[in-house]
Amino acid sequence: MKKKSIITVLLLSIIAQSHGMFTNVIKNNRINNNHAQSNDLKPYIIEFSGGIFSPTNCIPKNIYGSAWGSFQFKLSVSLIQNSDLWKRLYAFAAINYTTKGGRSTNGNQKTRIRLIPISFGLRFIQPASAINNRLSVYAGLGIQAIIERVNNDSAFVDRKAHKSGVGGIAELGFYFHPCQKGLIILGLDYSFTRLGCYKPCTENVIGFSSKTSGIGFHVGLGAAF
Repeated sequence: MKKKSIITVLLLSIIAQSHGMFTNVIKNNRINNNHAQSNDLKPYIIEFSGGIFSPTNCIPKNIYGSAWGSFQFKLSVSLIQNSDLWKRLYAFAAINYTTKGGRSTNGNQKTRIRLIPISFGLRFIQPASAINNRLSVYAGLGIQAIIERVNNDSAFVDRKAHKSGVGGIAELGFYFHPCQKGLIILGLDYSFTRLGCYKPCTENVIGFSSKTSGIGFHVGLGAAF
C-alpha cells in the first residue's frame, strides 16, 4: 500500500509539473505572437503630429528665427498586399501647417509667415524586429507644393502677399507600436521648394523667385488598420 501511495504521489507530481510547463509554453507563445504581430504592417496608416520646422535659408531665418511651429496630417496606403516584400511600399499624402512671427530686418516691424505644404510620394516601411518587436523604420521620397503667405505690419510694404511653388521632400523616421493598431511617431524630413514671385507684385513688393528649404522634426500619434 505504501509503495502504491508513493507511486501515485510521484505520478501526480509529474503530471502537475508537466501541466505547469505546458501552460507556461502556451503563455510564452501567446506573448511572442502578440509581440510579433505588434509591428505587422497594416494596409492603412493615419498620422497626426506636431513639431518644429527649421529653415536652412539665411533670409527667412534672420527674419523669423530658426524654429517654426509645424503641424501635420498624413495618410499612407499600402500598394501591394499580396507580396511579403512589396506590401511594405506605401503611397502617402500629407498636408502641413507651419507658422512663425518675426521682425523685419530694416524697420524691425512685425511680420508673420504661414506655409501650407502639400506632399505626395512613396515610402518604404521595414519592421525592425531584430532591434525590437514593436519598432518599424520608414524612409520616403515625394513631391511637395507649398503656398506661402506673409502678413506685414508696416506702412512701407503691402500688408498681405503670397507666393507658391513646387519642390521635393525626403523623410526618415520610426514607428513604435504600443499596441496592434496604435502608433507613436518620431520623424525627420528635409524639403526643398522653388517659389515664384510675391503676388501682388506692386511697387512696394519686389517680384523675385526664391527657395524655401528646411529640416522638419516631428512627433505624433497614429493608427494602423
